[in-house]
Amino acid sequence: MATPGKYNFSTNPLLLSGLLLVSYFAAFRISGNGSSVEWIPALISFVDAESVTPRLSLLLSTFFLAVNALSLYIIGLKLLGTGKNKFLLPVIYLIFALVSPKVLIFSGSSAAALFVLWSLYFTISAKQGDLQFFVSGFLISVATLFEPQLTFIVPLIIIYSMMTKGAGARSAVLMLFAVAIPWIFMLSLRYLFFQDATLFAQLFADELTGISLFRFSLESVADFALMLFFVIISFSSVAFIMGQRNHYKILKSMAYTRFIILLLFLILMLFIYPHTRGTLSSLIAMPVAVVVNEYMLNYTKSNKHQIQFIILLILILVAIVSNLL
Repeated sequence: MATPGKYNFSTNPLLLSGLLLVSYFAAFRISGNGSSVEWIPALISFVDAESVTPRLSLLLSTFFLAVNALSLYIIGLKLLGTGKNKFLLPVIYLIFALVSPKVLIFSGSSAAALFVLWSLYFTISAKQGDLQFFVSGFLISVATLFEPQLTFIVPLIIIYSMMTKGAGARSAVLMLFAVAIPWIFMLSLRYLFFQDATLFAQLFADELTGISLFRFSLESVADFALMLFFVIISFSSVAFIMGQRNHYKILKSMAYTRFIILLLFLILMLFIYPHTRGTLSSLIAMPVAVVVNEYMLNYTKSNKHQIQFIILLILILVAIVSNLL
């Protein structure tokens, strides 16, 4: 058994809030003057890329980070049993997301992360009916219009929904229809206003087929140590959750299982599309924060989890200092 209170300072609100402020300041110093240059399908031609100033890019990315954190707070209370320390999950998420300074440059992933999170939520919610199937399919489809690579998560969301009790042929048709609606709407707009619906679809397909080999490269020893320890604590968290899953309520067990599978899918995406490594941070940080939060709140066999978390926080701080120098 862990010694009560010995390392409890690791989740102290003041400590984490201080690290969060430092992380945001550092990310701002490094990337705060950058503006989005990537192709965002939902906005192309409708919004002039040059009109997205560094200030607007910073405001938009910060806004979506805050909304993502609030969404995790709500979902944590509803599905994940975070009532013991309900503010820990959103704070951990923000700290993890800000590990990549590029998260403060507005990109398709900035908005897509929010749609993916709520799409996943509606595949788990207790009262699964036609509305939930429709909303889940609609949201994940909208996410792909902001980040094309997330198209590979669409089948995962559909499978999740079809595994729900009461799902049938009607549910499958309804969800596929919901997935199609944003695309039909977008292609219609492209055809009506720009007469380039075919070109738009071709560019989107090129994004999906633009696969490149993953090359392992880190800018410093601090970055390497940090990524290594992220792997260690994430693996420990997943192992703990899988061992405890049978003791969870049905919805909680389902939620954690789906977040873990989502994490694995996103890791696979990083290997297929390594150029998304920086911008996808706001999305990848979600399942990582979810599993680490559960590990921190409910692991009781020893102080191992708190020691791991303290080391991780130290490495994050070291990486921040290293990036600023």
